[in-house]
Amino acid sequence: MASRSKPGKKSGSTHSADSGDRDRLIAGLKARNADLEKYKARVEQLEADLGKNDEMTRQLLEQKLYGMWVNVGNRVAYINEAGARILGAPDPGEVVGKALEDIIHPDYREIVQDRINAMIGSESAVPIVEEKYLRVDGRAVDVDVWAMRFTYKGASAILAVFKDITERKRAEEALKLTQFALDNFGDSAIWVTKDGRLAYVNQAACRSLGYSREELLSMHIWDIDPGYSPEKIWELWPVRMLDHNTKFESTHVASDGRVFPVEVTSCYTRYGDEEYLITFDRDITERKQAEKVLQESEERFRKVFDNAATGILIADVDRGYQAVNDRFCEITGYSREKLLTMGCEDIVHPDDQAMDIAEVQRLVRGEASSFMRDLRYVHASGRTIWARVNVSLMRNSDHEEPRIIAVIEDITERKQAEGALRESKERYRELVENANSIILRADRDGNITYFNEYAQRFFGYTGEEILGRNAIGTIIPATDSAGRNLAMMLDDLLQHPEAYRMNVHQNRRKNGELVWISWTNKAIYDDEGNVAGLFSIGNDITPLKMAEEELNKARVQAELYLDLMGHDINNMHQVALGYLELASNMPPGEEQARLLNKPVEVLQRSARLIQNVRKLQKHREGVFQTQKINVSRMLVDVQGEYGAIPNKRVMLNVNGHEGCIVRANELLHDVFANLVSNAVKHTGDKADIIVGLDIVKDNDRQYCRVIVEDDGPGIPDESKDRIFNRTLKGTNKARGMGLGLYLVKSLVESYNGRVYVEDRVNGDHTKGARFVVMLPAIE
Repeated sequence: MASRSKPGKKSGSTHSADSGDRDRLIAGLKARNADLEKYKARVEQLEADLGKNDEMTRQLLEQKLYGMWVNVGNRVAYINEAGARILGAPDPGEVVGKALEDIIHPDYREIVQDRINAMIGSESAVPIVEEKYLRVDGRAVDVDVWAMRFTYKGASAILAVFKDITERKRAEEALKLTQFALDNFGDSAIWVTKDGRLAYVNQAACRSLGYSREELLSMHIWDIDPGYSPEKIWELWPVRMLDHNTKFESTHVASDGRVFPVEVTSCYTRYGDEEYLITFDRDITERKQAEKVLQESEERFRKVFDNAATGILIADVDRGYQAVNDRFCEITGYSREKLLTMGCEDIVHPDDQAMDIAEVQRLVRGEASSFMRDLRYVHASGRTIWARVNVSLMRNSDHEEPRIIAVIEDITERKQAEGALRESKERYRELVENANSIILRADRDGNITYFNEYAQRFFGYTGEEILGRNAIGTIIPATDSAGRNLAMMLDDLLQHPEAYRMNVHQNRRKNGELVWISWTNKAIYDDEGNVAGLFSIGNDITPLKMAEEELNKARVQAELYLDLMGHDINNMHQVALGYLELASNMPPGEEQARLLNKPVEVLQRSARLIQNVRKLQKHREGVFQTQKINVSRMLVDVQGEYGAIPNKRVMLNVNGHEGCIVRANELLHDVFANLVSNAVKHTGDKADIIVGLDIVKDNDRQYCRVIVEDDGPGIPDESKDRIFNRTLKGTNKARGMGLGLYLVKSLVESYNGRVYVEDRVNGDHTKGARFVVMLPAIE
């Protein structure tokens, strides 16, 4: 241990100061004990003298060295100035006359009374004892007291001689506290004599070494510290006398053989005739382990620092470089030696200097713990390079100046790529914005996230109005004019975009106009391969769709006319010819007349068919202009036409709705006439036909509802939808012939109404049919 000491190194340890105080306290106590022995001898002499004469008593009471008071009848009959001063009274008169309990502390009153009683029953004095008196201000004072019986002014009295021992008590308490503190000090405290014996050890030393106090006090310093030996002690002693405080590291050996490092603070002291080395020994095992870990950590840091793929630098708060790694040298083009003579201001681009300084100052002021930003460096070659720097402040202790540590990533290529990408995006944006096509982007929920300028002009929405809103309800109606559910179509498109690479459907402008758009769709996928949205390009094909619809209508109409001429009218003519051939081969008479009437009926039906075709054609050509029609009056006219048919009653019930008005044209009469005519023809020899009128509300709109019902054979469920369609050649024959119900449906739908058939008796079609016509009422 001695060989590792560091002579000449001073230490301001408080341990040596504590031991010096302890020496002084012990010396003071010894001196006070000596004074007390003298005091006791003097008191004994005074006791002897007091018994001799009153003059001696008076001189004794007036002395000023000790406090004295006379107790007569448990009251103070006399007290000298020294005694009054100890009790805090400026004048003895303030104390004279006080009762015993006024000057004796409550803890001692019973004890004092016992002593007085003992003295009354005997001639002997009470030996010196410690007591507590009460000062006049109520505070307690520690005193040494000696008392004896004597006669005061002819009366039996007790003389008490007392001395203030407050300072002595404080010294004793301080000594106890010092001893307690030393015994309970966290580090080992050991006193070593000149011959190497252990003269004192505290509890921490016992715990640390694993010995009891008695065991250690029987040992030498070299028994616990291999660095010492008898010879080494003699060599070190003169050095320690000159170098009073020394700190060094050594090792201790515990009782179980465990060797552990200690930090020793040693000082020389002399107490009485003895010389000691006082050592305070701190177990530094954990510190050594921490130092080892720190050393290993520093080695790892150095390896990381030197071999990192990113640049790393350490600078002071003034931004001067203190350390740089190889990668930072590569990024900047400077050697390490050159960089260590430079600072940030030498290589940071001038345009980024102010911001860089401001950010560093925020770190120093504690306003931020770190910052990351992109800045430019000036390469050694003069070219500009981009770097992403992550900067933080490194503080080792409160006494060391903080340092800046920065990790630098060269992002020059990335910045160049970003610039090229920006240019590409700008060109793409210009292309998209100036395209004469609708270009939009939507997320996976159908919310529009991009809408080019052409789309805004075409649909009538501004970017602020449309972005973030769902396509359904804005540019796509929930259902199209044919009843197709476009909301379901969009949902399926977003779920299965590959099935909708090309699709055509109706869209809606802001003003409500329906348009046809041909869409090209491409799915947008996220990093996990899930559909994240849709990119769509659309072109308006409304004129094309309208031309197609007109062409289709013309084709259907041509097919209809061809079918009528080639099938219906041809059949009627064949039937008429058949009847004429039969009649020509018969003799004149009633049967011949009946057969001749049949062709007339067939030709009349053919004429009505041709008339209906002409009406349908004129209706489609817009020849018949719409106007306000009183439904009630028109039904009255129809009833008049069919009311005279034998055994076929046509009953009308307008239910008080004579003022039911709709917008239609004169062909509305044909609608009701066809329905009543069909009921008349298909109900057998006798039937009741009821025509009813009322006003109903459907989807918040009022309708004039006309019902035509009969009690004929009815219409099966499978035929209810087909009877309104025209049956062409090669198909199953529908009930009826010609254009009757087809004309009814075409006309009603042109009036924005609808027509359908149901059972007169719900669930039983054999009980008759009920035709219902719904026409929007004019309110």
